[in-house]
Amino acid sequence: MCELAEEKNSRILMRDIFEKWVSVPKQDKAMAILSLVRNKWNLEPYDDLSKWARLTSLELQKKYDSCKGYRTLFLAKNQGFLDTPLTFPEYVTKCMPTYGVQASSSTLVRGRPKKSFEECCARTKKRRVQHLVENYSAEELQFASTAQNTREQKSNPEVLSGTAALILKLDLDLSDKKYNVLRSVVNNVNENFFPSLYSLRKEKKNFLPKIINITDVSASIPLQELLNNTVDSISRLLDLDRNIRANLI
Repeated sequence: MCELAEEKNSRILMRDIFEKWVSVPKQDKAMAILSLVRNKWNLEPYDDLSKWARLTSLELQKKYDSCKGYRTLFLAKNQGFLDTPLTFPEYVTKCMPTYGVQASSSTLVRGRPKKSFEECCARTKKRRVQHLVENYSAEELQFASTAQNTREQKSNPEVLSGTAALILKLDLDLSDKKYNVLRSVVNNVNENFFPSLYSLRKEKKNFLPKIINITDVSASIPLQELLNNTVDSISRLLDLDRNIRANLI
């Protein structure tokens, strides 16, 4: 019973592959499939496995396109296919023993979980990257690292906080119209970098005293309330990023 449970937990269904595939941009789909299989079964990267991931991605794309990109239709039409356990073709499994993987019908991998690269000692790290050093030049590895960093930056773009944007607007004495023009131009390059005017108005209210007495002829604010609000505003301002603070204060 334990062996059956272990085997079931070690399986990957085509449904798992599809869910991972559909959740990422087109250019990352094959890599997402490859990462899923490698992480699940503790596999080292090699060319035949990468080839299989690309072909599987193309197969899923063909099936998905035949359903006009409708997820519900795809799931209904391919239910049997999606519930099928993943099995590798022969050109992939024949290379698996080299990496300590049992090329069985269940594609079950046994042994200790693979440590993350950060947890490994220097000797293990050198062994893991040996195939990269042997097969790729320093320029290729540097380019790959730069491309990966760029991809991560695009997936997690920096944005300007509401407080920093409000300070910038006031410091430059920008009208609402000019701010919107600036926001539109910058956001076309770096999406959502500048917050909306609505966000700035909400942010501005946080810096205003909560108690303001207004009559037909005058307006007054309790002095202590004004002092408390000023101290609170300064404290919040000092929590801004150091670089932003240096440019805006």
